[in-house]
Amino acid sequence: MQALKFPLPGGAVTASLGVIFLLFIIGLIGYFPTTRASLYVGAVWILLLLVGYRWVKTKRVAAS
Repeated sequence: MQALKFPLPGGAVTASLGVIFLLFIIGLIGYFPTTRASLYVGAVWILLLLVGYRWVKTKRVAAS
């Protein structure tokens, strides 16, 4: 890997801590019944985005 202009000391560790923190927050959202619906809506939204991306991508390939 080439040297970065702005090196980040402990970059792998801080990235891992960030992922762990986000998983913790998602776990907390799922733990409480009043906020659990947002996880379901978020999952449906991500699914719709993936389906839409796939649809647009296949239309672009077919057009070229």
